Amino acid sequence: MPDNDVDDGSRSRFSDIDLKIKFLVLLVFVIVNHTHFAIKSWLAVMNANQLFAEDVVFFPFVEGNQETIALVKSHGGVVVDDSEASSKPITVVFLSTPTQDDTLNLLIARFAKAEILHTQWIYDSIKTNARLATNSYRLREFESSTFKRQKVTALSAAYFAVRDTKETTTAALPEPHLRPWKILKKSLYVLDARAEQHQGNAAANTYKIAGFDLDGTLIVTKSGAVHAKAIDDWKLFHATLVRDKLISLAKKGYTLCIFSNQNGIAKGHVTAAEVQRKIEAIIGRLKLPLLVFLGTADDMMRKPRIGAWHEMASLLSGKGEECIDKDTSFYCGDAAGRPKIPGRAKDFAATDYKFALNAEIPFFTPEHLFLGSKQRIHTQFDTWDLGFEPKLIKFNHSKEPVLDPIGAQAAKPGQEMIILVGSPASGKSFFASNYLSSYVAVSQDELRTKIKCKIKCLDAIEKKESVVIDDTNRDPRSRNLWIAIAKDKNLPVRCFVMDVNKPLSMHLNTFRALTKQKNVPLVAIHGFYKNYVVPTVKEDILQNDA
Repeated sequence: MPDNDVDDGSRSRFSDIDLKIKFLVLLVFVIVNHTHFAIKSWLAVMNANQLFAEDVVFFPFVEGNQETIALVKSHGGVVVDDSEASSKPITVVFLSTPTQDDTLNLLIARFAKAEILHTQWIYDSIKTNARLATNSYRLREFESSTFKRQKVTALSAAYFAVRDTKETTTAALPEPHLRPWKILKKSLYVLDARAEQHQGNAAANTYKIAGFDLDGTLIVTKSGAVHAKAIDDWKLFHATLVRDKLISLAKKGYTLCIFSNQNGIAKGHVTAAEVQRKIEAIIGRLKLPLLVFLGTADDMMRKPRIGAWHEMASLLSGKGEECIDKDTSFYCGDAAGRPKIPGRAKDFAATDYKFALNAEIPFFTPEHLFLGSKQRIHTQFDTWDLGFEPKLIKFNHSKEPVLDPIGAQAAKPGQEMIILVGSPASGKSFFASNYLSSYVAVSQDELRTKIKCKIKCLDAIEKKESVVIDDTNRDPRSRNLWIAIAKDKNLPVRCFVMDVNKPLSMHLNTFRALTKQKNVPLVAIHGFYKNYVVPTVKEDILQNDA
């Protein structure tokens, strides 16, 4: 029988084996594909659960966003509350509804490195199971119905500059050229970091000055603390907008200047060399020509006094302030006297605003200048507390004092005792020497002890002379010593109260110190106003009516 001849039974057995093999192959294929699909499905679920794993998220308004917050957490995101927001590296801030520009600007300033997105980005990313591009969801560009990218202004675009955005070109701007630091008037540290071709060139007819405070204005602390914890504890007030604004000003022909009080040097909290290195690092970060003036002592170089401003003008031109275009020049600082509002502490002082007033130039807060805030607290001067405004003082050009009530006399012909009442630096000695020159002045500042004052007073009374007690005499107890002497000698007593509030008293005290007169510690002024008791006729003081 030939080899290729096979009976019908053998064919049937071969066919059965072939079918079984094919079935097994098909079964293995189905199992493998099912397993692959299951693995893919499992991986998809795992990836979905980690969709926002790289995000540290902050919701300014928690109410109404609980469901959205839960979605972020269930998909791997970390959500921090307000108490943690300052210490965590926030990457995304979410808002579910449109908000006022001022609120948005404050969020941008607070979270300079974060993107501020509409919450719709979360839902759309989950729906597509992928992290979508954020461009269309940045709040200023978001349209809830179409998600079309809006055309925005250059300022709005700058608000949403993200970490990978390239810095504005400075090709047309010269590089800063650092010269050695100088010390003027013993306390003013000056760094001329203008472009090399501008240094020593006083040919310009006028200069437009863009002046800035340093701490809290151009820079803030990286740590979030009020005061820097180290020399390198700083970052720009806004990651992009500060430099963009300075570039814009430099291109418009402004001379960029920093005026900063650096008391820490005089107090020993930091060395001059450390502050100088910090300033040089800031200039290196900005890469812009600058003039820097650091006031390190409580003298005319310290803001709000304008000694540093005068030195700046002299450095620019031999004409002094005549070379400054005060209509276009301005000063920007954070110490404006702004009151406390929800979410923001009050300004510690109004030093920067007063500096601009003294220099007679316009003033801006950093929120207004850099962030474009329209919020009243950052733009309206009438909401700010200056404490004391010297320009509001009404000067008396008469040779006679202004007394209340009208018609009252300072000196009288008969023998009497006058007790002056007022804080240190309120003008008591000036009043006594100018309007009571015929009286014997008894001053503990001169005699040093109360016993010597009492002896001089009694001696003058025995000589039938009138006496003026030149002291603070802040309460009934301190006044009673002199009233008792007057009663014992049958002398009438009048009391003159200096109508000077604490801010004016402190201003006058500073003026005395700056003009090389005596300087009273501020604690003495604070102590007077804390314990002051208004004198009354019940203390056997005459009504001063004529």
